[in-house]
Amino acid sequence: MKRLRKILIIDDDETTCFLNKIFLEDLQVTEEVDCFQDPQEAFSFLKEAYLNDSIRDQGPELIFLDINMPVMNGFEFLEKVKQEKLLNEICSQRIVMYTSSKHPKDLERAKQYDILDYVQKPLTKEKVENLIETYLDLG
Repeated sequence: MKRLRKILIIDDDETTCFLNKIFLEDLQVTEEVDCFQDPQEAFSFLKEAYLNDSIRDQGPELIFLDINMPVMNGFEFLEKVKQEKLLNEICSQRIVMYTSSKHPKDLERAKQYDILDYVQKPLTKEKVENLIETYLDLG
């Protein structure tokens, strides 16, 4: 399986971020994993990478976005990305909503956005491999 250059995790839970980072590194599916517990910082990171024209070459190829976070939840993050039209074009098919929520409303709401996929926590080897294959097939 081809390795991705970078995966970004946006999740307010420090333990989940840490464990997923180790898990993805152990799977050897990516060269680098970055974690942001603050979605606003993650948005600033992506926007700056876009403005510096480095997002295509150095930005994350896959973004795991948690839904339930304080201050800015995953849907608010998606709205913010959507408002930045060019950033939205680059990021939309890289974002995977990943959540512990089993509420059908969350899945229906996620379908309103141009995202790569919606998966339930926890991440598994099969889920990650399927997501990478899907991403690579789009490219």
